Amino acid sequence: MATQKSRDPSNERAQIHEALEVFFDFIDHRATLDEPAPPRVEQAFRTIVIYYTTCLKKVLHLLPMSYRPKVERMEDLYQHAWIALWRRGQKIKKRSAAGVYQWLKAVIIHRVIDLSRKYSKEVPWEAFVRVEWIESTLLDEFLDDDEEQFRFALLCAFFEKALAELSARRQEVIRLVRENYSLAEIAKRMNFSSRNAVSSFKRRTFERIKVILGILFHRALKDPGLDRRSREIIVELLERFYNRGDEPPCQFAIV
Repeated sequence: MATQKSRDPSNERAQIHEALEVFFDFIDHRATLDEPAPPRVEQAFRTIVIYYTTCLKKVLHLLPMSYRPKVERMEDLYQHAWIALWRRGQKIKKRSAAGVYQWLKAVIIHRVIDLSRKYSKEVPWEAFVRVEWIESTLLDEFLDDDEEQFRFALLCAFFEKALAELSARRQEVIRLVRENYSLAEIAKRMNFSSRNAVSSFKRRTFERIKVILGILFHRALKDPGLDRRSREIIVELLERFYNRGDEPPCQFAIV
């Protein structure tokens, strides 16, 4: 009877680092998008796909069911990410295992948001921050350093500061949302006229949080004592919030 091989995280990390080096070396020097990839590059890309599929499955699992477009299968969302990586991967600045994961995650979330815009009257606001807040405890096994934990703690700190800037009523609604109260329950407890009134109030609160976070991020960047690691993350978040890159801007919400 054959024995099942135990999973070796250190070996996986070595494999993904080597695969990323081979992949980026090729796409950085290829003449055109149609240039055939050597077998070594094809193998490296297969390694990348297998490795990150597990990560992206967890990302999609964290998104509320109502925000997963029914018109597109999960396999299609993954395929969208792989095509984006092959065509635009040379634009990725942070090429570590964690950095590539962050880029792929953004591509997946943006795709879900775009499809939701296309096939729904309301644009969901619970994508980016919902994933950022929850995933840190789930994805440690895929990362070779504490980048996820650091990002998680940094974002949480700024989020709490932003929440403190809200009115008492907005803070209370956010608290109830985080404790998984339904819209009907919130309406009853907070004397809203209807579930729709709560939904509109919550959406405006998320928009206000986004504005406050932007102010806090810009204020932090002016601090000469800010460490380089935090500065790089804040700059990246600002780019994603305000659509300064190739991708659509990220959406904000709170769990």
